[in-house]
Amino acid sequence: MESSDSQSQTTNYFLWDQKTGTFSTDMLKLTAMVTMLIDHIGAGILEYLMWLDSISEQARIILVDVDQVLRLIGRISFPLYCFLLVQGFLHTKCRLKYAGSLLFFAFLSEFPFDFMLYNPLDFSSLNVIFTLFIGLLTLWGIEKAKSNIFLIMLVTIMGMAMGALLSTDYSWMGVLLIVSLYLLRSNPLLQSTVSFVLFCLAMTIRYSGMHESLSQTLLYLLTSKYTLILSFWMIYRCNGKRYIKKGKYLFYFFYPAHLLLLGIVLRTILIFL
Repeated sequence: MESSDSQSQTTNYFLWDQKTGTFSTDMLKLTAMVTMLIDHIGAGILEYLMWLDSISEQARIILVDVDQVLRLIGRISFPLYCFLLVQGFLHTKCRLKYAGSLLFFAFLSEFPFDFMLYNPLDFSSLNVIFTLFIGLLTLWGIEKAKSNIFLIMLVTIMGMAMGALLSTDYSWMGVLLIVSLYLLRSNPLLQSTVSFVLFCLAMTIRYSGMHESLSQTLLYLLTSKYTLILSFWMIYRCNGKRYIKKGKYLFYFFYPAHLLLLGIVLRTILIFL
């Protein structure tokens, strides 16, 4: 009985520290992985199936509705990955090895990324790990710049430009978010609120060209991105503690593995349609 209570207490701390009302870093990792998987089921499978000529109008409506729910849940994922990257940058024992691992998995994930999202394959845009890698290099440059505001701004602009030029997932917006989470790390409330506002402003600029007016862009963001609030709330409530010491590379391998699996699932479904 005592062993069972101890195990339950450990699980509670892993999920949620009831004494302080905070999440562990492990919980943020798990949430990021699950919400990303949910998001990619919508983006990689449903959004392809819904426009097939063989799909009935009723089935199309259902697919659109389900996809909207999945993509809303999926919005939670990316800011958590950015926050975890900042934590990794601050606490890793070897930044060169950390950067090398990111770059390796970025290249490893590119085929599964395109395999899931594009049919036929299209390598014109790069997966999100390239965005994280560019963000890491940007943080490294900012650290070297120390308190020189001009150099910090210059390095940030260069990182954002690299994300845009390489057409990485989340592009310059992702790099900007990573920088914001890093620079404001000493104040969790400021870190989460300012980063949230900055990211929303960045998305307003990014998606303004897709709509006829600013009001339409804001309406789009309010109806399709509002779950981002949960991401930044979890970031604010993160205590930075890690309870799972092993399986670090499982976190990395999950990204290309689930993309490849979803790509296979999609092509299997298409055989029967």
